[in-house]
Amino acid sequence: MSKEIEYKFKLTDVHCQQLLASAFCASKAHIQPVITAYYDSPNGSLRQAGYALRLRELPEGFVQSLKGKGQAEGALHQREEWDVSIKENRIYPEYIPIPNLRALVENLLAASQLNLIFVTDFIRQSWVFDYQQAKIELAIDRGVIKTRNKAIDIFELEVELITGEFNDLKYFVSQLLDKIPLVAEPQSKAERAYCNIP
Repeated sequence: MSKEIEYKFKLTDVHCQQLLASAFCASKAHIQPVITAYYDSPNGSLRQAGYALRLRELPEGFVQSLKGKGQAEGALHQREEWDVSIKENRIYPEYIPIPNLRALVENLLAASQLNLIFVTDFIRQSWVFDYQQAKIELAIDRGVIKTRNKAIDIFELEVELITGEFNDLKYFVSQLLDKIPLVAEPQSKAERAYCNIP
């Protein structure tokens, strides 16, 4: 288990251009497509328990993640996260570390009630910095959230602490905001999707 700590900001074309022209993005970006499928029961059992279960497709393979609801204060998001690399594009309940959630997912699978709820499909441009005693990833995500009845645009910046101290991340973000007046994104992609599901 790890704790995901990141700042999320809404982007506009103007702010994105300012960011790409800044020293923060002076080096070559890593660019990759990211497709993520989120699963739950028809009545949202996992969401009601405070968790999100997802499969992420990357060029190098698949990652199954269980994410806690966590907390958000303005742009700052913090949540528990469990990631495991898997061979096939399917849910592996045996890799869910919380016993009652593992049993819930096993029961949903047995009853054919673990459904694909929505998909996020975006291109990620990312840069990794060694900053003070921390390693920090800055990522621009642009794409779409696809629910059964709606498509919701994704255009945001994530600044995530990979390793190191939170205070280094906080200071890094303060320097970024001194250069570009970004607006906080208080919702995760999953929360935005759930808000648009009837």
